[in-house]
Amino acid sequence: MINAIAAIGTNRELGKDNKLLWDIPEDMKRFREVTAGHPVIMGRKTWDSIGKALPGRTNIVISRNSHFLPTGAIAVQTIDAAIAQAQAAAGAAEIFVIGGAEIYTMALPRIERLYLTIVEGTFDADAFFPDYSAFTNVVQKGEQIQSGSFSFHYETLEK
Repeated sequence: MINAIAAIGTNRELGKDNKLLWDIPEDMKRFREVTAGHPVIMGRKTWDSIGKALPGRTNIVISRNSHFLPTGAIAVQTIDAAIAQAQAAAGAAEIFVIGGAEIYTMALPRIERLYLTIVEGTFDADAFFPDYSAFTNVVQKGEQIQSGSFSFHYETLEK
């Protein structure tokens, strides 16, 4: 199963200047728990923002640069190659697309489930999650949570 996981603002905001718009420890904990043991697919900018391979996961990085060799990760040039590598690493297990915006957009037609953290409010952003209105089946919707100055809830959606 190909999934995506993201924290987004009310207007699908993802980030600005290659950085997240918020620091929510509960969301980071959930991200680690949900993706643990599964391959993760990300773009080079997301890789750069993280700065290292995520432990306990096969890290696959998409880059147009054929000479890009990330330490501790597999480099590929297309979303199809990334999915093939993830399927080879995972067998029939779950695969997670973790960003950024361009990678989510490329992968969305193949994604079966979305794990979203919806952060209440509008934010100054330059990266946005793609339109996910095709995901109409709400598998799970959590209660509103307050963390510092942020209010958010979790949603799991399928097509």
